[in-house]
Amino acid sequence: MQLTRLTAAYRIAAEAHARQLRRGQAGVVYVDHPCEVADLVARDGGTESDVIAALLHYLVNEEALGLDEIERQFGAEVATLTAGLVRDPRWADLDLKARKAAHLERQPAAVKRIKIADQTCNLRDLARDPQAWDVARARAYVAGATRVVAAIREASPTLAAKFDDARDRALAALAGSMDASAEDRE
Repeated sequence: MQLTRLTAAYRIAAEAHARQLRRGQAGVVYVDHPCEVADLVARDGGTESDVIAALLHYLVNEEALGLDEIERQFGAEVATLTAGLVRDPRWADLDLKARKAAHLERQPAAVKRIKIADQTCNLRDLARDPQAWDVARARAYVAGATRVVAAIREASPTLAAKFDDARDRALAALAGSMDASAEDRE
């Protein structure tokens, strides 16, 4: 891997997410999320382009960086992978998780691996701080993420297993959070 390209991608992600914090985790900067996603992708054998797309995966949806700019700086392959992670208007009539699953089923394995890593990291965050979420919303998120990953898990059995572990931990944390809430009310 070329350290120059990766360093540039990390810098862009850090600058774009500089003022954002993770939900409920006081002081935890948002850029930790794309870095964790990129780490999972790299450890799963992802290419340099896969890792860069993982770092930049949310910037297009936030309109912080356009696909044209990604292509200019990192090449067509990274732009194509990142585009595969962007919300697709063709599926707008479906609910969010069904839309994601329908869109991702048609993507290359690299995009699917990045998405599994992304969902895994989100559920790890939920498990670390379940009080930051409304329980009903968190359960719906877990169910939706499970549907998305079920549609694409063949792309990486290793990442799918990590997702399953994160899902189980998130559900256990939510159950513990609900138990603590019930005790507080008594």
